[in-house]
Amino acid sequence: HEQARAQETARAIATLEKATQDKPNAGQAWVELGHAYFDTGQAKQAIDAYNKALALLPGDLNVMTDLGVMYHQDGQHQKAIDLFDQVLQNNPKHEQARFNKGVVLLTGLNDRKAALAEWKILVQYHPMAAAPSGKMVADLIDQLEKEPAKP
Repeated sequence: HEQARAQETARAIATLEKATQDKPNAGQAWVELGHAYFDTGQAKQAIDAYNKALALLPGDLNVMTDLGVMYHQDGQHQKAIDLFDQVLQNNPKHEQARFNKGVVLLTGLNDRKAALAEWKILVQYHPMAAAPSGKMVADLIDQLEKEPAKP
């Protein structure tokens, strides 16, 4: 079953790669290819696809957010923060960008205070905001505030 899913994913990616070769100016094809790489943990390929998508669809806040997540996965934490900041300048209420900025601050840059600040702004805008795990952001804030700071 696992192998069948992997083959299916590989076929889907191959189809999307072909679509971007056939229509290199189709921004949405690059977005979908980026998502396929994102979902399969191929950060460098996703970064490339999302950057091509943004060249064709400048200012797409969701693509910028996904690109930021991939920069984080690739260890380029500051680039991720810069992108999230651009998104939040355009839309301070952008839930995914705000949440992920907190994640990068916490896990990428070890800046707990700044991460808490981002998540507190997030729950002001979106009281029911939740992490992908389903855990409420408000609970994450409580948990972080109770944990002793790491030296």
